[in-house]
Amino acid sequence: MHENIEISQRWWSCGEIADCLNLSQPTVSAWCRAGLLSACRFGRAWRIADADLKSFLAKVHTSANRVRAGGDSDFGERLRQAAAPAAVPVEVPS
Repeated sequence: MHENIEISQRWWSCGEIADCLNLSQPTVSAWCRAGLLSACRFGRAWRIADADLKSFLAKVHTSANRVRAGGDSDFGERLRQAAAPAAVPVEVPS
């Protein structure tokens, strides 16, 4: 978390990031909850500092290049796992 929050910097909502990256808002929120995308809670909403978003995007870009080069990307796998819907047990009546 941020210890010294700079008020004058640009803060992004999960919806804004989702729109820019052509993703769903729940996916971006899941990355925040999982700690993959550094974010602060303001009430019930996540807010992402511009610098944290740029750092995250650089990490994603580096991870994608590593996979293209034939390497492994643990970060990419963690992104996919965080965005996957949680399994909900369903009780089937007999």
